[in-house]
Amino acid sequence: GTVGGTSASAPDMAAVTALLDQAVGSAQGNINPNLYMLGAGASASTVFHDVTVASSGVANCSVSTPSMCNNSDPGQSSQTTGAVIGYEVGPGFDEATGWGSVDVAQLITHWPGAQLPMLTIDPTSLTVLAGKSGMVTLDATGFSGTPTFSCGAGLPSNATCAVTGTTLTITVAGAAAGVTDGTSGATPRGRWLLIIPCALALLLRRRRNVRRTVLALAFVASCGGSSDNSTVDAAPPVTSNVTITATTGAQSASAMLSLTTN
Repeated sequence: GTVGGTSASAPDMAAVTALLDQAVGSAQGNINPNLYMLGAGASASTVFHDVTVASSGVANCSVSTPSMCNNSDPGQSSQTTGAVIGYEVGPGFDEATGWGSVDVAQLITHWPGAQLPMLTIDPTSLTVLAGKSGMVTLDATGFSGTPTFSCGAGLPSNATCAVTGTTLTITVAGAAAGVTDGTSGATPRGRWLLIIPCALALLLRRRRNVRRTVLALAFVASCGGSSDNSTVDAAPPVTSNVTITATTGAQSASAMLSLTTN
């Protein structure tokens, strides 16, 4: 069925007040003084959605004629005869609609003494090579208890995160790619078989014998002229925006970490 009036507004406002108590850390009691202060202040248009003729939902409304736009009830026979005159809805405070409907998040943000849950990280960008780890310091404020931390969306599939106290460590799996030693995957024994002829070639070059010099040049060419197909290019860096969240009970706050891996 349809629910309206105080059956809806009273429990809704009770829930809002509970959030205010939580944000400030103490019971607020009579909240009217702060509501009026915010309504008359510079943040009124942010905290409240003002009810005006334009937002009343009545098209081509004249505030001089009893209707919904001025909270009046028209008479049974006409708009004016027997009408119950109400209060005009205009900019700012109205007798019937007050300051307007509430933007709860903005109300809590601007409420005196409120401290919203907030998570900050240092640094906000981090580069972690494959097989290495990097650390981020966490600072959570405005929580009613000790929050738990987690890494969410954006964390690469080859990375993990762990939290110890207020330090978050991100580890990237795998060994860093690079360039091999240029022997096309030769075994240690194979490398020596290449090194020994090269050394002999250098010794032979010291002699003036033409035949030996030619032989030495042939050995040198075989030692240094071959191509290396075992070279592996380093993986290009990838940057991800990782969501880090602090949570305790119904409170939560997030921060974004720019993580670069390869």
